[in-house]
Amino acid sequence: MLDAYNRLVGQCRTLNQANQLHIALGNSMTPAEVVYLESTLFVPGEHTEPMLDPGSRFSIEELREHARDWIRRRHRDVLAAGKADPEPFLRRDLRKNATLFGDGNTPGDKILMLALPGANHLMMTTIPTFLQNLDASRVDVVVVRDGTRTKYLEGLAELADSLEELADKLPDWLGFSKYRRVVGVGVSAGSLPVLLAGLRAGIDDLLLVGPTSPYDPRWDARPFARVSDVLRTAAGDGRKRRITVAYGAQCDEDRIFAGELARLIDVSLVEISDPHTAVGHGALQPLALRGELGAFLTRHLYLDE
Repeated sequence: MLDAYNRLVGQCRTLNQANQLHIALGNSMTPAEVVYLESTLFVPGEHTEPMLDPGSRFSIEELREHARDWIRRRHRDVLAAGKADPEPFLRRDLRKNATLFGDGNTPGDKILMLALPGANHLMMTTIPTFLQNLDASRVDVVVVRDGTRTKYLEGLAELADSLEELADKLPDWLGFSKYRRVVGVGVSAGSLPVLLAGLRAGIDDLLLVGPTSPYDPRWDARPFARVSDVLRTAAGDGRKRRITVAYGAQCDEDRIFAGELARLIDVSLVEISDPHTAVGHGALQPLALRGELGAFLTRHLYLDE
């Protein structure tokens, strides 16, 4: 892993580019990789430092300070889960912008979690932090990122050209039938897509955090039924679902959007607050730092059933 890091950071010309690399790693690393990098990255005797591009506009000293600060913060977030060891998730890329995180064992009696991040490809916290708050022996996680930057409206490259087509292909593509249960979680720009895809794919346990509005005009351009009509139809189909919509206590916009959803389909509304800090749009990160994210996900996705 250190060799790959050296190769990639050696191609960066500015500290901003190095920062973008660190963000990308935060979107893909496992908890164990965070622990490993914290103990090795720019640690004397553990890491042979990279050769910088001759045209780079930063020094190795600046990179070292920047990288150590980054990995310490990622390690802090992982440790906040309060577990002695990193959860043993392994990473397997299914295709571009879709990654399966699991412990390598067969699905058996496990739960499959479909996770749709927001526009920054984060789950309101980094992927390794999110994973550390789950039990790898009980849950596999598929992270599907919005590579098209269209709120998933154009589906997933090389698999589906629309959100509807993606939803129709999810059960066979991900092998829903191999798992005991399937749940879905979407944050920010991934919230409404996980709801729409989940309804269409038959996922009955869904969690949306920091939702977008079902009346957002950007959804009007889609060549399918209006979002509000889809939700009204689902509300009247008689199917029992458990849908939770959560929002930060200090984010008035998300509160309004959550209310709009609640008037269209039966959902449970949950306000996320913190006695010590304001909770805005990125409502999962305060939970992660308090060591409460795992319990929150378990409670609202019924992971202990």
